[in-house]
Amino acid sequence: MKKIKYIIPALLSVALFSCELPDNVNPKMATTVTASHVFTMAETGLIEQVNSLDQNQNISRLLAQYNAQTTYYGESQWNFFDRSLPDEMWETMYRDILLDFKESRKLTAADPLISQDVKANRYAVIDILEVYTYHVLVDCNGNIPYAEALQGRENMTPVYDDAATIYTSLINRLKADEAALKTTVEAFGDADVLFHDDLSLWKLFANSLSLRLAMRISDANPALSKSTAEAAIARGVYSDQSESASLVYYGVTPHINSIYQNMIEAGRQDFVAANTIVDKMNGLNDPRRKYYFSTVDGEFVGGRYGYSNVFDQCSSFSSEMLKAVYPAILIDYVEVEFLLAEAAARGYSIGGGTAEDHYKKAITESILAWGGNSQEAQDYLSQAEVGYSTGSNAGDFRKKIGFQKWLALYNRGLEGWAEMRRFDTPTPNIPRRKTLADFPVRMPYPFNENNLNFENYTAASAAIGGDDAETKLFWDKF
Repeated sequence: MKKIKYIIPALLSVALFSCELPDNVNPKMATTVTASHVFTMAETGLIEQVNSLDQNQNISRLLAQYNAQTTYYGESQWNFFDRSLPDEMWETMYRDILLDFKESRKLTAADPLISQDVKANRYAVIDILEVYTYHVLVDCNGNIPYAEALQGRENMTPVYDDAATIYTSLINRLKADEAALKTTVEAFGDADVLFHDDLSLWKLFANSLSLRLAMRISDANPALSKSTAEAAIARGVYSDQSESASLVYYGVTPHINSIYQNMIEAGRQDFVAANTIVDKMNGLNDPRRKYYFSTVDGEFVGGRYGYSNVFDQCSSFSSEMLKAVYPAILIDYVEVEFLLAEAAARGYSIGGGTAEDHYKKAITESILAWGGNSQEAQDYLSQAEVGYSTGSNAGDFRKKIGFQKWLALYNRGLEGWAEMRRFDTPTPNIPRRKTLADFPVRMPYPFNENNLNFENYTAASAAIGGDDAETKLFWDKF
């Protein structure tokens, strides 16, 4: 008994000490990270930043005048400084997204268990999303760090590249990425939350994004725009809404829609529908209103843009958009149809159909995608102000396509703001003490660049014509 008495404590002591962990090790944290994990972080990070409702992260819905504000309304008055909005967008895109894509590429290259064909697919998929990220940065700021970006301590003061030159590079990259993708070989498998490793959809995404970039520069570089658009269309762009680059959320935190996260989960009442869009849709009896907005006593009521509003007295997001699983879109078939309509109107070879054909298709598909029906679409298109060849802007593709595209891009602030600038329609509402000349046509550079990268920041500011929100980007010619 005496031996047993001493043996048991000894065994317990060994067991206890053998279960101890080294100091400073968190047992719930991974010690190694795979390329797939990093890719998923970057992919979801990009989608969430592009679609964020958080006024500290992305105010593009306010700039596009889809939303107005309630208690805090400085952003609707085009105040970029107080919340350091340019800094947040810049840091998220470079530090949290582009650096993760770079790391995922690095980890893929170092993995000896992955075949060269799989690696090639991964590089192409990563590059497509990198192109998207740089495209957003250019469309917000103009000239940005590109060739010397992401070098860390090796180069902490990168040169800013010319925005038009960057666009040409992005177009070339997308063409090469689409050609490199092999649909019979996998890439990231289930780690790809956007297309779930369907490489045929990645090809369509690359080509549809190429078409967007082509039409974005149509006024600045018509020759490159035409050749790029025609080549992308020939390779194959979206032909059905089911093919679109759309992330459907699981509905469990943190995998939830940004609108739900801010309006429901956080219980905030900061945003209402802007009178800019509500009044125009009311005037056209637009059938999408019930899918876009809530009602106040049965009416669609827009909050006054650029002023304080009372939440309960204005329409806000529809009940469907407030769901945790509501999808976030990078680019979709509806947008492609509008791009095809514009390309046809500019005389590009698009493989069939007139500008009016694709204009009607775009509007119809938008109404259907939001939950409407074909009869509603037909009735809407029968109105003189909606019809392509009728009404006050009959046959003016910039006014017709630009306005209807802006309506259809509701909830996609970055694209809505970009096309609002490019087509100069609709005319924005003007906040107190502002004029139309104050309307932001770009986002200022991050305010800390003046301290962190002064020489290159100064050169870039001079090159674009001044670091002001009113300085037009290279593609904004009118």
